[in-house]
Amino acid sequence: MAGLSIFGALNTAILGTYAQKAGMATVSHNISNANTDGYSRQRVDLETTPPLTVPTLGGTMIQFGTGVQLKRIERIRDTFLDRQYRHVNQYLNKWQSTFENLHLVEELFNEPSDNGIRNLLDRFWQAVEELSNSPSDRAARAQLVETAKELGMNLKTVYSELQSLQKQADNEIVNVVDRINTITVQLASLNDKIRVASLSGGKPNDLLDKRDKLLDELSGLIDIDVKEKNNGEVKVLLGAQGIVVGNTNVPFEIRERSDGSTFHDIFLFDKHVQASNGKLEALFSLRDDTLKKYMNKLNEFAFEFIDRVNEIHESGFGINGSHGVDFFKPFEVKDGTVYKIMGKYGVVSPSAPLSDVSPIDAKTYRISINDTDISVDASKESLQDLINKINALKSGVEASLGPDNQLVLRASSGVSYDLVSNITINDKDGLLHTLGFTVDSHNMLDYSTYLDETKSEHEYMLGAPKEGAALRVEVNGIVENNPSYIAADGGKVMDSNGDGLISDDEKEPLGPGDNTNALKISALKTQPVLQNNSMSFNDFFTGLISELGTDAETAKNLWNNNEIMIKQITDERERVKGVSIDEEMSKMILYQHAFNAAARVVTAIDEMLDKVVNDLGVVGR
Repeated sequence: MAGLSIFGALNTAILGTYAQKAGMATVSHNISNANTDGYSRQRVDLETTPPLTVPTLGGTMIQFGTGVQLKRIERIRDTFLDRQYRHVNQYLNKWQSTFENLHLVEELFNEPSDNGIRNLLDRFWQAVEELSNSPSDRAARAQLVETAKELGMNLKTVYSELQSLQKQADNEIVNVVDRINTITVQLASLNDKIRVASLSGGKPNDLLDKRDKLLDELSGLIDIDVKEKNNGEVKVLLGAQGIVVGNTNVPFEIRERSDGSTFHDIFLFDKHVQASNGKLEALFSLRDDTLKKYMNKLNEFAFEFIDRVNEIHESGFGINGSHGVDFFKPFEVKDGTVYKIMGKYGVVSPSAPLSDVSPIDAKTYRISINDTDISVDASKESLQDLINKINALKSGVEASLGPDNQLVLRASSGVSYDLVSNITINDKDGLLHTLGFTVDSHNMLDYSTYLDETKSEHEYMLGAPKEGAALRVEVNGIVENNPSYIAADGGKVMDSNGDGLISDDEKEPLGPGDNTNALKISALKTQPVLQNNSMSFNDFFTGLISELGTDAETAKNLWNNNEIMIKQITDERERVKGVSIDEEMSKMILYQHAFNAAARVVTAIDEMLDKVVNDLGVVGR
């Protein structure tokens, strides 16, 4: 067995000390990083060194062990749990951000409260009712003005704060995109370092931990997919587009919109990117959808509120005899759109057959709205029947009765409040013309007439609402400075020529004690005038607050659900990769004893060598 030597045994023992020392160093590293965020515990992977095969004197071959070697230091990590964590983390951050921002919106509306819009709206109706009880009372008139001003100020404040939230969301989008770009730069750099280390046969565990931590963070910001390559690199995808490939990253480009809003969008290779998950998607949705939805609702509420109140108010008389005065400042018509048109003439009775009006024959009249015909038998059907038929079409045109039984046609939100661009009305047999609408030579409603501010018809129309209507609920300066202009008096209507039609000049005031116009305004509280004549102002605003509450509650529930899931996954991840101090202390004792034992073997062999060198072959001393 010449192949065996005492030095071979010494080498085997020394290898044992090296192995246990590596184990102790790994334990020390684990304990030192027990509270390091993102750290994965490490474990020494030991294996026996190749055995030594030697022949015996009897001719058989025997393998002698030569010790132990360090195969690798293994990082304990479950890639399946990592994928699960990043998938759920996208939803968690999305819904957490959504709920937190919706909660801010709820606080802005501050409902229910004494200073909320709903309470101020109720106070406005109460002030109108008090005016109807005492139409000549100057204190009641002044109170109505102050209540209307307070309502307008509150609408303006809430709307302005929603605009500020939009801007804050946009700023946060820019910040998040900057952070994403920073992370992708770091990931590309780590990819390069990990690839180089892997080529030399090493396993850069700490670099891998840093990369996984960045990937976890990135998954909460935007919807990513991570593919791991054989050389240790990862490829990070957004949809089909790689944003980190090897040691290269593709940065997002932030561009300001050209629509004058100063908001930003993001691009990759000149292609517009729309995030579909993560915090970034929540911010885009908040800015472009959620906040815009509630701002549009406030605009619709404010626009219709101004129009409906003004429509009634200008038909009445103030105690100073004034007539045709708007209560709120009307919207100016400058954009070439028509929201509402009203016939010049009302009818004596909207429920009586139309043929009771002498210019209207007892025959069937046809009206076409966007190429869909409506027929009205004037001998049997009334103006109210015509209104019902128009509304049943759901064509984007809403019909109603004006304050003096005029036919009023409005564009709905479904056609962007614009009759000119979206609605064609053909007065085939002249019924609308008889009711005071302007038509051209082809019997089509002539919108150009209503766009001409020099025409008398201007008072019967209103430009389509644009963004910011809620900022313009202001009491008319004439009324504010002199509440005598408040038109509580509905006036007396006279069919002076007996034709069954009523024009504005066939009307005169009844006097300071009349309250019929105030009662008409008060009736708007419960009158269905919004959403295709299905909701009152109070119902509309209550529905808005209810929808906001439902949206916030849904976001909260989804956040909580994903939080539960992420906690379960995190707990399982920590069970796999987390450092257990008790376990590491046990390993420390194990490696310590093994090291001591190996060291004792070295000592024993050293004594053997000493005996061989100094004492072997000495006789008679």
